[in-house]
Formats: sequence, structure tokens, C-alpha cells
Amino acid sequence: MNATSPDANSQPGWLTYARAVSFALPAAIAWGFACIFLVPKANELSRTAALDPSGFGWLWPATFFLVHWGRSILLAGALMLVLLEFVAPWWKRRRQLAVGIGVWLANVSVLFGLIMLLIIVLVAAPRLTHLQ
Repeated sequence: MNATSPDANSQPGWLTYARAVSFALPAAIAWGFACIFLVPKANELSRTAALDPSGFGWLWPATFFLVHWGRSILLAGALMLVLLEFVAPWWKRRRQLAVGIGVWLANVSVLFGLIMLLIIVLVAAPRLTHLQ
């Protein structure tokens, strides 16, 4: 008989979370920089250029939703992971996939936000040249 444990395919929790942090940390740093320096500058440029944000449809509000609620979403996700580790016995089998999907979504969200900020600035730039 083969006496393998049901968790033979899962990796240790510390390894999963260490990998998650190593892949999510650059995105978190970039988003923190964007929230502190780039978002205020993009707001100022769009205001100076008289750029109407409603022309971007849902993209502008989605970007600023991430700016305003990003830290709360990150904190809620971390709290959820801690709770799952302590109260859900089935979590160990699904941990690697779920954490990987979460990190992927975080990176895609940051990339989306940074691209939207770039688009806002690129649309506002030609209007600024006409003001001078």
C-alpha cells in the first residue's frame, strides 16, 4: 500500500506566501509611488487642460477606486488569508492556486491603473500645449 498524505502536492505555507510577497511587492511599491506622486500630478494636468473625466467612461472611476480603496482591499485580503489558515482545513490544498490568482489580479490591477494614468496624461498633454 502507498501511504501518501493528501497534502503531498501542496507546498508549505511559508513558501507560498514568500513567493506571493516576492511577486506582489514590486507592484505594491509601484502603486504606492503612483498614489503619492503620479495621481495628484495627473489630476492637476487634467484640471489644467480642462479634460473632462467622463469622456473616459468607467475607466477613470475604476482607476480612482483603486487609488482610494487599494490599501483597504489589500488589508482585507491579508486578513482573509490569515483567517483561512486558521479556520479552514481544506485551505491547504487550494492555497497555492488561490494565492497565485490573487497575486495575478493584484498585478493586473496595478498595471491597469498605471496605464490609465499614462493615458490621462497623454490625452491632456496636447491640450496643455495649446494653452500657452
